Amino acid sequence: MSMISLVAALMPLVDGAAIAFPDSGAWYTGKYRNLFVERGHTEAEVKTFVDKSFNQLFFGDASNQAVYRVMSSDTSKAYIEAIDSKDVRTEGMSYGMIIAVMMDRKDVFDKLWKFAKQNMQFTSGDGRGYFSWQLTGTNFTTKAGGPAPDGEEYYVTSLYFADKRWGSATGVANYLNYKQQADSILTYMLPGRSGQGPMFDTVRAQVLFIPNVTYTDPSYHLPAFYRMWGAFAGHHNALWNRMADTSIAFMSRSWNSTTGLNPKFTNFDGAPMPSGTNNDAAANIYSTDAVRTPMNYAMDWSWFKSDPVIVTNTKKLLGFLYGKGVSAYSQEYALDGTSKSQYTVSEAQAGANGAAVLSSDDDRDYAFVDALWTKPLATGQWRYYNGLVQMLGILHASGTFKAYGSPGLTKISGVGSASGTPSFRADLSGRNLSFTGLDANGTVRVFDLRGQQVVGTLEAGSAKFTLPHAGLWVIDAGVAGRRTIAVH
Repeated sequence: MSMISLVAALMPLVDGAAIAFPDSGAWYTGKYRNLFVERGHTEAEVKTFVDKSFNQLFFGDASNQAVYRVMSSDTSKAYIEAIDSKDVRTEGMSYGMIIAVMMDRKDVFDKLWKFAKQNMQFTSGDGRGYFSWQLTGTNFTTKAGGPAPDGEEYYVTSLYFADKRWGSATGVANYLNYKQQADSILTYMLPGRSGQGPMFDTVRAQVLFIPNVTYTDPSYHLPAFYRMWGAFAGHHNALWNRMADTSIAFMSRSWNSTTGLNPKFTNFDGAPMPSGTNNDAAANIYSTDAVRTPMNYAMDWSWFKSDPVIVTNTKKLLGFLYGKGVSAYSQEYALDGTSKSQYTVSEAQAGANGAAVLSSDDDRDYAFVDALWTKPLATGQWRYYNGLVQMLGILHASGTFKAYGSPGLTKISGVGSASGTPSFRADLSGRNLSFTGLDANGTVRVFDLRGQQVVGTLEAGSAKFTLPHAGLWVIDAGVAGRRTIAVH
């Protein structure tokens, strides 16, 4: 009996049965659901599956499997090749970087980031600080004179996670000072910093499709990322949190009330933009970009349990697709559910919809998890977009995609050094929190369970904080990972 048939025998799907959500989101607990384990696979089998998928997409057969390329002229840099268009895009580069963080591959991350920083970021002109969203695939010259904000969003987030997971180098100009680089990119994305216009409408608190347009892309809305920026960024933290809340309100306006499908482009109120927007005949239907949207919102629910409207809308979408057949639904739909493609489920759809089950409490939707497990990883001409989104879905569904630096992960990382010996002392008197015995000078961050942080500079291995409120606070004492918990 095959593994999938064994799982089906052990865990039959029952329409209408309930999946029990954790009491709190993974941001607070550090516990990330593994949907594959919930379907009967072992932890070891899942790890093998994740590792195999990553290794194929990055290091497999260069002609048919891999999209990761190390530059022959400078092996300290690498890029993600968009196979079908023979070019390099910020979308793929930033996806590759965040995948590398989750797979704990600093070597891969640093090569990709160095290429992006040195070959894609504009250093002068109206676009200074932005990244060209498209380079030629031969000599890596600029094909696009402007950015695509989803690339910048993933760059920023992957850099913050790299800082939390591996630590940043020192020096403002050092490209390996991950946190400073992320803060800098976010600053450029705001109004008044670029001659090309901002990437965010700060009045409406929404991301734009491209700078200076009056519409957005639902798949660019990443509320979990915005909440993380609100906790970790060095500026405009209130704006990032407001953008997360706006994206939740935007969800119900941009997803069809009957089918749950969302289009590629909408105005700020969620109404579809007309066909032909951005020279795209599919601008007003569920197609390509749009397949990522349910994965993005499921991440916010999984991390923060932010708003049950995510569960309602996710079940509506998955219910519509389930009715068409989990392996037979179309790659494109009009929002009313009319199929617009002769092709069935892409690898990107399998990945995004498998991950979306994180925000469904209907046992029926485990079918999308099974479909992701059995769907071969994308190969061939279309493996760039399909393979990367499929890989992101695998990371989310397996619990491998984590919010590094969040209070939950800090809390469960333990006390003391790798040997288990406590390396510093924490003292709490009222709301005055002090630390002694820390390593050298650097930065100490203290987080509450909502992600609010207080930052201090070490002096001779000591740091003092006045906590703004009572509650559970968690210390991040730097690169060495020495942490403890203070309760007040």
